[in-house]
This record gives sequence, C-alpha cells and structure tokens, in this order.
Amino acid sequence: MKKTNGKTKKALLIIICAVLVATLLLGFCSCGTRVLETKAYDTAETAEDGEPRYVSELSRVSMGENYGYAAKALDDSAYESTEDGGKSAARNSDSMPKSDYKQTADAALRKLIRDASMDIETQKYDEFYSALGKAITENGGYVQSSNEHGSNYNYSQSRSMDLKVRIPADNLDAFINSVSSIATVTAKSVSVRDVTGDYIDTEGRIKALETEYDALLAILAKADTVADLITVQNRLTEVNAELESCKSRLKNYDDLIAYSTVTMQVYEVERVTAPEPETFGGEVLGKLKDNLIDIADAARAFAVWFISSLPDIILLALFGTAAFFIGRRVIRKRKAKKQKTFDKYVNSGKTEENDK
Repeated sequence: MKKTNGKTKKALLIIICAVLVATLLLGFCSCGTRVLETKAYDTAETAEDGEPRYVSELSRVSMGENYGYAAKALDDSAYESTEDGGKSAARNSDSMPKSDYKQTADAALRKLIRDASMDIETQKYDEFYSALGKAITENGGYVQSSNEHGSNYNYSQSRSMDLKVRIPADNLDAFINSVSSIATVTAKSVSVRDVTGDYIDTEGRIKALETEYDALLAILAKADTVADLITVQNRLTEVNAELESCKSRLKNYDDLIAYSTVTMQVYEVERVTAPEPETFGGEVLGKLKDNLIDIADAARAFAVWFISSLPDIILLALFGTAAFFIGRRVIRKRKAKKQKTFDKYVNSGKTEENDK
C-alpha cells in the first residue's frame, strides 16, 4: 500500500513539473513572437526618410488628408520665427537640454489674443468723448463700431454709448491706463486666449495642401485620359478651396493677435460710483451721504418740476376758481327758486284758510 502511494506521488510530481515546463516554454515563445512582430512592424513602418515603406506615390500626394507634415511644419516655423535666436538654438541643440529648447521654441511661437472690456462712468460726457478719441489715436487704434443712446422729446435720460475699439496689442495696457485717467472705471476685465496650437496646425495644413497642390499639377500635366483629367481637376478644386479657407483663418488670427479688441460701455451720470469703503464707519458715512444726496436730488427734481409746471398750475387754478364761482352761483339760484316756490305755496295755503 505504501509503495502504491509513493508511486502515485511521484507520478503527480512528474505531471506538475511537466505542466510548469510547458507553461514556461509557451511564455518564452509568446514573448519572442511579440518582439519579432514589434521589430517587423517598426521595420515595415519606418524607412530612412521617416515615411512608411508601403506608402505609394499617390498616397503621398494626398497627405493633405492627414497631418503628416504638421511636425515638419512645426519645426520649420520654430526656426523661421526667430532668425537669430532660432538658428543659434538649433546649432547649440546638443548642448542645450531638450526641455529648455522646447520652452524657448514654445515662447517664440506662442500666439496670444488679448481682449478687454470696461464699464465707464463720467460726469462730463462730451469732454470724455473728445479725450477718448485722442487716447485712441495716440495708441494707434481705431473705432470699429459705436452705438450712442440719448434723450429725446418724450423721454429724458442720461446719455450712454457702446464702443468697440481696436488697439495694437502692445499698447493695450497703456490705453487702459489712459482711459482710467480721464474717467471712472467701475468694471474692467482682460482676457488672454492662446491659439498657438491651432495656429501651428493651420500653418502645417497650408504647407501640406500646397505640396499636394503642386503634386497634383504635375500629375495633371502627365494625365492622358479625360477621366484622369476630371479626377485631378476635381481634387485640385477641393485642395484650392481648403487652402484659401486655411489662409483666411490664419489671416484672421494674425489680425486678432496684432490688434486687441476693447469693448466699452460709457454712461453719463450725475455722480460717479464711489469705491466700496473698507471700514464699518466708512460704510455708514457713505450710505448716509448717499441718502442725503438722494433727498437733495428729490427736492431739486420737485422744485424743477413745480417751477416748470407753473403755467399749467396757474391755468388750472383759474379754471378751477371760475368753475367754483359759477357752480356756487347756479346752486344759489336753484335754492332761491325752490325757496320762492315754497313760500308761494305756503302763502296760497294761508289765503285759503282765511277765506274759509
């Protein structure tokens, strides 16, 4: 019995060892296969010129369908954007750390759109408008749009104006300071939008489309059949339309980057908004002052209304007085008539009694 148990244990150990060995062999084979597949994929995918070996000439022509040229365009833009610093950085790229080189290139290529908005109050509307025009001219800007609101015969209100001004981006801060010095700015905001990625992608897209366009022209010159001519012409039309769209997009970006847009709302007020006090006492005094000013404004408004309405008040008083006297006279006549009738009736009754 013991011999049988010993043989059984040995058999189990042999089976377990065989399974482990088989598992290890399969694992090594799998790893080797993956390594070979990876090497084969890398070898098949990349050639000496950096392009896939299996890419045909026709697919190279249509590289505008992807961004294969984007990386090259980015590098070209990095060197072209800085004539001196960019080339020296390229020559010294071995000695410069990669992270520092990338930061330098990013700083040179960064495309920022800066815009601002301002809410302005002024007690001297006409003087402010003149000073604002001078500030715009001094900073090299221009008025893009202007919309002014004022009072009319039936409705009186303070004047206001909505403005959109284009100012060179380098002079934006100076312009904001100039406006703040000639009026009270109650609200101000400055926004910065980084369009570097989209700008560089658009540049790369333009270069890819131009390359495709030139290649299509070369193919068009060698086309033999009408079908080939039509196909190439159609593709040329599509590429040209997309190329113009990308160039227009880039031109719009250049304009927005070079000139900041300042949106202003200008309000004519009788008194400007005071800054918020920091202490409790200052807040109480400020509110008390506002209430006294409101009372004075109300009294002034009533006095203005009363004086300006005197002709109407006098006319109404005359009509009212005349109506009062006329009405009283009519009432007195009616009373006298009734009294006379009553007296007559009473007297006639007494006469009849005396006759009896």
